[in-house]
Amino acid sequence: MMNRLRSLRVLVVEAAQSMAQALTVILIENGHDASPAFSAAEALVLCRHRWPDVVIIGTLSEPQDGAKLAMEVVNGHPECRVLRISDDALPVTPSQYARSTIRNFPPSQGQLTPERFSAT
Repeated sequence: MMNRLRSLRVLVVEAAQSMAQALTVILIENGHDASPAFSAAEALVLCRHRWPDVVIIGTLSEPQDGAKLAMEVVNGHPECRVLRISDDALPVTPSQYARSTIRNFPPSQGQLTPERFSAT
């Protein structure tokens, strides 16, 4: 028997409104509390009102906005998970970015698995 995961608050950040809305609908249909944002600035405003459990960051109009947003979210709310699905350029070196965003999964805790991303 499969355990039902708890509902997550998810913020989908993507400049392409149709993509953000489609992913938001999929998340809602799967029992999550999801909202779209179409820019990093809009995402930060929404985060200040109610922190999400997960932020999914796609492609934004300014190439470095996604990386900056990810670092702001993690620095301001370390419990929040960030999934970045974009090939935007990083404003810092990859190792600096990794240290700032993956602090919840240090190498000492072993390999990342799907179970590690599940809410309990």
